[in-house]
Amino acid sequence: MSGFDVSYHVGPTLTPERVGRGVVYVLARWSPEAVDRFDELSLELTRSGYSGKLIVVDLADTTLDVIAFGRCFGLAIHGWGEAFAVDGGRVVARSSMEEGSTLAALARAMDRA
Repeated sequence: MSGFDVSYHVGPTLTPERVGRGVVYVLARWSPEAVDRFDELSLELTRSGYSGKLIVVDLADTTLDVIAFGRCFGLAIHGWGEAFAVDGGRVVARSSMEEGSTLAALARAMDRA
């Protein structure tokens, strides 16, 4: 069992400031790769001992302005499993299949934050 709290965001806006501290994961549930990446992220967060919040944004279930979200979080959003570590209202690490950055590095960033 994980030590982090999972919540689902469906509203029109989400900013790093509003998150404060936590991990944000964006997916489109129809993408098998994004679903698999969520499982990988959960495992990495568990391994690192992370005990904060994990906010999941499913693009199929949200009214989120994806372009504005991408600008705020510093990465174009596709729903392929983009993940963001936020601390102090700032993005301190991010991970995406497009960038090739690892989820383990993101989990370590939250461990250091």
